[in-house]
Amino acid sequence: MSEFGFKQEVWLYFIPIIWLVWYKFRSVKILWPRWLPLITIHYPLLNSMDAETLQHEKKQVHFRQHNVLLSVLLSLLLLALAQPVQYTGQLAERDNKQPIDMVLVMDTALSMSLSDYLINNQSVSRIGFARKELSEALDFYTGDRFALLISGNPPALWLPLTKDINVVQHEIGRITTFLGGRISDMGATLKLIEKKFANKNKNSSNSSDNAQVAIIISDGGTQVGDISPQTAAEQLSEKGFIVYVIAVGSVQPESAVLNTSSLLYEPVNLDVLKKVAKAGKGKLFHARDHNDFKRAMATIVQLQHKSLQQSKTKTDNNRSVDNKITQPWYYIPLLTAMLILLFLAVRYSRGSRDVS
Repeated sequence: MSEFGFKQEVWLYFIPIIWLVWYKFRSVKILWPRWLPLITIHYPLLNSMDAETLQHEKKQVHFRQHNVLLSVLLSLLLLALAQPVQYTGQLAERDNKQPIDMVLVMDTALSMSLSDYLINNQSVSRIGFARKELSEALDFYTGDRFALLISGNPPALWLPLTKDINVVQHEIGRITTFLGGRISDMGATLKLIEKKFANKNKNSSNSSDNAQVAIIISDGGTQVGDISPQTAAEQLSEKGFIVYVIAVGSVQPESAVLNTSSLLYEPVNLDVLKKVAKAGKGKLFHARDHNDFKRAMATIVQLQHKSLQQSKTKTDNNRSVDNKITQPWYYIPLLTAMLILLFLAVRYSRGSRDVS
C-alpha cells in the first residue's frame, strides 16, 4: 500500500490561518478608495478589478465567492510548498558496519616483570601474560584497525594504525619491560594518543570516522608526569575516545604470589586504574587468568558495537524519509492553483469589457 507524506510540513500550518482570515472577512468588500489617484498597472486582472471597482454602473462581483476562491488558491500554493510525495519503495542500504580503531597501550614499567601468573605450570610475568593473551585475542577480530603504544617515561608510538593482524601480533611479541624506562607515565601516554589519533581534522582525507577506543594494559604501578592519568583520560574522552583498562597482576600479598624474582613486590593498583577507566567513560577489567582477559576483550568490542548500533539507529530514524524512494505530487496543487488564477483572470477580464 502506497504511503503519502510531506517533505516540508511546516507550510501546512499556515493553511488554517488563511481560512481563519477568510472567515473573519468573508463578507468584506474591498473597494479602491475614491480619494486616491488611480494606479495604472499593465496587468489585465488588476486593471479590470480597478475598473470594476470604480465603475458602479454594472453589478458588482460576488465578493464572498471570490474570497473563497482566493483562499483556496493560497491553500493550494501552500500545499505545493509542503512538497507532497508518495513513498513507492525503500533504497537498498549498504552494510555500513563501522569498524573500531583500537589503540592498544602496553605498560612496560619494572613492575610488569613481576611473575604472578601460571601458564602450563610455569610462572609467567605480567607483561608475558599480557603479550600472550592480547596476541591470541586479536585472532578473532577482523575489519578493525589497531595501533600499539608503549606506556613508559616517556611514552612512544610502537605501531601506527593497521589492519594487518600478523604485523600487530609480531610487534606485540617484541614488547618487553624497560622499553619506556623503569616507570610509567600513563598521563603522558594518553596525551600522546590524543595528539596522534584524536586531533585529526575531520574534513581531511586521512581522517577516520571509525569508533576510537584506547585499551590500557597495566598494573597501575607508580606513575610520574605533569598530568594525572585521570585528567588525561577525561580529556581524551572529550575528543571522542573511550578508555578501557585491563588490569594485570595479583592483589594478594607477596607471600601468596608465585614468584617475585627478588623484586620488591607491588600488587596491582585497581583503585587508580578504576579512576582512569571512569574518567575515560570506559570500564575496568581485572584479568586474573586467561578467561578473564578473553572476556574483557570480547566485552569491549561488544560494548562498542552496541554503542555504534544505537548511534546508527538514531541516524537512520532521522534520515528514514531520505532513504525512501519518493514520487513528487506538488505539481497537482500547483496546477490547480494556476487554473483557479486563470479562471479569475478571465472572469475579471469579461467584467472589464462589460463596463466599457
